[in-house]
Amino acid sequence: MPSPFFRTILRVETDRAAPRAHLGLPLGFARSALFSVQERTGLTLQRVKLPAGPGIELTYTGPRLHQQHNLVWQSVVALLLEQHAASGAPELEGQQQLVTNRRKLLDAAGKRDDTSRTMRCWVWDTLTELQAGQIELRTKRQRFSDSLLGALTMDETTGAISIAIEARMIDLLRDEVAVINLKRKATLGRSQLALWLHDFISTQSNDKAFPWPLKELHRLCGSSLALPQFRQRLRTAAARLTKGADPLLTAWHVDQHDRLVYTKIRTLVILLPDQAKASQLAASRHDQEVEAAKAQRRRVLL
Repeated sequence: MPSPFFRTILRVETDRAAPRAHLGLPLGFARSALFSVQERTGLTLQRVKLPAGPGIELTYTGPRLHQQHNLVWQSVVALLLEQHAASGAPELEGQQQLVTNRRKLLDAAGKRDDTSRTMRCWVWDTLTELQAGQIELRTKRQRFSDSLLGALTMDETTGAISIAIEARMIDLLRDEVAVINLKRKATLGRSQLALWLHDFISTQSNDKAFPWPLKELHRLCGSSLALPQFRQRLRTAAARLTKGADPLLTAWHVDQHDRLVYTKIRTLVILLPDQAKASQLAASRHDQEVEAAKAQRRRVLL
């Protein structure tokens, strides 16, 4: 039985031969310190096991990532799915290429009011840092190793950006995914802990909100603050999640046992039933075999 802290909604997609990719965040990302609450430090990690929830093993190599990286990564996913829907093509298969620009990425990340040269440079720098990030993710349902983004190109004349998203990364958006309201999240600004808490709470049960020890939240989010300072920062972040036209939290408090107790609106987590999961794995293996065969033919030609 899974830990009660990590019970989720089960969405069944038995009528789909190829489960679709969702606008969201893999549970292994949202329930860990992959995108931490630490501000930029310039630190580079080398095969570090990151703090993560039960049943999740996450090893990371690359620049230390934080919540602004997370916003940009989710914006890339949102724009990719929007581009695909507009094309009228069948379900996403194989490597995908997102063609966009820095203004669209800033808009999707809730930064439409700042399109200065500094921010445009920031977008490119953030994309390259995501590209440099190499993850090894293992859960009870899947195992994955790859970079967060593939090849990046930018036309210096038009500003058009092309971003490669590997097929295996897209597979992560089909199963064990928390569907994230990116529009609501983008209103949270630069509050690192509010951004992390938004995604983390979005992965939690709708039926019963289990109290979360602040000490455990402190560990999972990768905070470098001492616990008393973190406690105050968390109170501010939780209060922020009750604001706005579409708040995530309807009520919250820290109880006498130093636990975050809350009630939230309904959120969606995708967990594929076994039949659909088997279909997805078979399709993924086929795609990988096709790509391997193509690579072998290229080597022969050379």
